[in-house]
Amino acid sequence: MSNVNVNRDDNIKLIRNYIQDLSFENIENIIENNYKNSHINDNMNVIFKSYDKNIFSLNLKYNLDCSFKENKKKLFILELDYFGFFEILGPKNNQETLTENGLKLLFPFVKEIVELITQKGGVVPILLKEPNFNLKKV
Repeated sequence: MSNVNVNRDDNIKLIRNYIQDLSFENIENIIENNYKNSHINDNMNVIFKSYDKNIFSLNLKYNLDCSFKENKKKLFILELDYFGFFEILGPKNNQETLTENGLKLLFPFVKEIVELITQKGGVVPILLKEPNFNLKKV
């Protein structure tokens, strides 16, 4: 049986992960769930921090808001800070590589939380696609 907390390509292990902060606001209650004239804006930022003895952390900050196109009035807002501690099992890589591979392990948790919170929050469920985690500049 394989360990889902290990990225086999780059030898990192997810030690601990958790929701650091979560906020959801259903601002405009739409009775008919008509989101046809709305715009969804999302943003994801990552903070990398290195520790002694082959340990690093990532804080993934995911923000999502939905507003009407015509008057830009907010329908709902979701803000999530998701935190992960990682152990480097192999040779030490650069910060970009560690961040990319850590994000591949953290993002499925973030995706599940966003989908569940939007569904249970009374708005249209948001189904996230996995982004391109390649941070290297072309």
